[in-house]
Amino acid sequence: MQASLSWAGAVDGAVIRVRGVFDRAAAEQLEYVLPRVAGDCVVDFGAASDVQLHALGTLLEVARPGVSLLGLRGQQRLVVESFGFALGPHGELLRRQVR
Repeated sequence: MQASLSWAGAVDGAVIRVRGVFDRAAAEQLEYVLPRVAGDCVVDFGAASDVQLHALGTLLEVARPGVSLLGLRGQQRLVVESFGFALGPHGELLRRQVR
């Protein structure tokens, strides 16, 4: 089952809800959409049946300040960390400080 992306826009950002399998094709769709969203953007994976780790990596390569990721679990969170991010209390992507 392919991912279904639905989104609701607002003046200051958007919420993108992912349903089904988040695969490379879905990541490439987000790769196109994210730079075009003005303001903050929340990507909600809560209804995704599967978040493929390589697809999550593709998304993280184009992540920008103001992007939040919700609904990630276990190994998916580890992928986020391996790309040099931490998740804030509301899912916001935070660049980890290099010591």
